[in-house]
Amino acid sequence: MSILFEILKIKQFNPILILFYNETDDIKREVLDRLTRLGASILFSYNQTNKIEGLVPVLIQKYREDDKIDKKKAIKNLYIALDEQIELFANNVKSLLAEKNHSGRSGKVNSKATSILEFIEMYFNKTEMSLLKPARGKRKNASVEHILPQHFDFKKKYIKLSDLGFESESELKNYINRIGNLTLIAGNANSSMGNAVFEEKKAYYKMSNFVLTSTIVEPKTTEIKTGPDAKLCDMINQNEKQYGVKEKYWTKDLIDKRSHDIASLMYNILIKKI
Repeated sequence: MSILFEILKIKQFNPILILFYNETDDIKREVLDRLTRLGASILFSYNQTNKIEGLVPVLIQKYREDDKIDKKKAIKNLYIALDEQIELFANNVKSLLAEKNHSGRSGKVNSKATSILEFIEMYFNKTEMSLLKPARGKRKNASVEHILPQHFDFKKKYIKLSDLGFESESELKNYINRIGNLTLIAGNANSSMGNAVFEEKKAYYKMSNFVLTSTIVEPKTTEIKTGPDAKLCDMINQNEKQYGVKEKYWTKDLIDKRSHDIASLMYNILIKKI
């Protein structure tokens, strides 16, 4: 519910959720999970919420027609319909996400990129909402960190564009807000890192409470060898790789690689492959 309402900020599915108010917890979880993944699929394929508004009446009408005859079949058919819609939009996420420039009008990273990162962190990595969005009066919310800084001082660092694999300023500008150059970090850590090079940031990333960030540098570890926690740890390490562990600089090639890896991860999450 937190993901659907606080990260995705989708309320348009409420009429469907109300239909299952008196159903078992298992059915509620199944419906909510599918609606959450469908909402993410639609938003992250760069569609507007009017797509959801168009789908909801159709899904409700079909469910009610089936429910008059056989409730179990009605629920099963709804699951199938939701899965089909998720697959449709998730394919677009996979093809578009890696090369999308998430720059807003001001040139800063847009809210869609923030939602994508928070969705992965909470849905897949199982991070608590309190870390992403603390209660009012507590520490600052998580913020988006540019691994290669937005305003990198090449002269001060004695680095050329070509050292990072870029041919021009315009190419760098096109890459700076791609998903592979973005991660989550606590607000105070973001300001303290400033325009540091990747090598200098690694220690901060290792200490991060956000799995999406710490796994950039090293795999996730757990002292528990069996059970759900160990299984989650293994799944995270299979899907969130390390990048540039030995490299001093965060380059165009690393942004490309991580962008495509995140796009594949997101697709697999949405279709429930992992």
